[in-house]
Amino acid sequence: MTKRWIGFAIAASLLASAGCKKDDKKPEGGNAPAPTAEAPKADQTAPTPGGAAAPSAVAPAGVMPQGVDRLLASLPVESEIVIGMDAGRLKASPLLAPLFDQAMKANNAKMGFDMQAECGIDPAQLITKFVAGIRMISSDKVDVAIAFDGLERGTTMACIEKAKPKIEANGFKVTVSGNLASFEGAVDGKQTYVGMTVADDKVTVVRMSNAPIDGKALLTQSVAKAGDGLTKSAEFMNMVKSTNTAATIWGLANGSSPSMQKLPLKFKAAFGSIDITDGVQANGRLRMNSPDEATNVSKLLGGQLGSIKQMGFADIAEATVDGSDVLLNFAMKKQQLENITRMASGMLQQMGGAGGGMAKPTGP
Repeated sequence: MTKRWIGFAIAASLLASAGCKKDDKKPEGGNAPAPTAEAPKADQTAPTPGGAAAPSAVAPAGVMPQGVDRLLASLPVESEIVIGMDAGRLKASPLLAPLFDQAMKANNAKMGFDMQAECGIDPAQLITKFVAGIRMISSDKVDVAIAFDGLERGTTMACIEKAKPKIEANGFKVTVSGNLASFEGAVDGKQTYVGMTVADDKVTVVRMSNAPIDGKALLTQSVAKAGDGLTKSAEFMNMVKSTNTAATIWGLANGSSPSMQKLPLKFKAAFGSIDITDGVQANGRLRMNSPDEATNVSKLLGGQLGSIKQMGFADIAEATVDGSDVLLNFAMKKQQLENITRMASGMLQQMGGAGGGMAKPTGP
């Protein structure tokens, strides 16, 4: 359900931004580059969102891209799972660009409003950097906050007003009051509330929950600066700066989060990155409760990753141990990824053929 919620929030956000033209100029203040990341020593730990201990640094780590700290400041400090994305790199990837375009078209169709046709702008060009903070309130309730750059306030709110009749025709109530827009409707059969606002520096903040959104709090959240929100915690920022936040996708997770507890593999914390160009490069760490546990998990994952490498599907696929941490390193070329895709497609076709044969009635 969380994935669909995030998708709905992105759709609402992009829909609202349909009348906004991209402007690469950045305002002064609030978007200065973060200092070069200094990796913690091997015996240092830092709490993940929600308070779990974080793993030590994973290479490559370096300068945080401009503006990421500003976006993180707009996320609630209670966030348990944090996901970052460089939309520019994603759209430039020959592997993912077609999927990105398809997702934007699907979102347009879901909301009943074609942004490019109605507002004269390609929504895929609006976002450059994106972060999301997720908190699982219970097994069936989730709070999602999203922040991204690139929109202008006036044209955003004007476009929401223009789109309002078509959005409401799809079952979502829309309210616009000054710099605050709200959407209310059913997602996955549950009443869902979405609040959205745009700051002067073109940072858009979207909040999504099962409960009504506090508009005043959201407006305050949208103008947060470095030192607010998630960036309030020096330990958390140390962990973030030790992650390759310049990668296509990066993330951090508190292992005690309800969503993480559902996984078969339990861990205290995890963070890492996935860089996607014409291939895939992934680096990450899992922090376990002890070196012995890390060794056992490393053997389990290492055997599975080793099989992938031996089959020729990856150049690098390994799991090693660093104290209580399991280090994961994975690299795959475009051709290798295409080979896996073809194999999976062939297996699905065979399964479909077998199922179709069984379903056919037999004659005399």
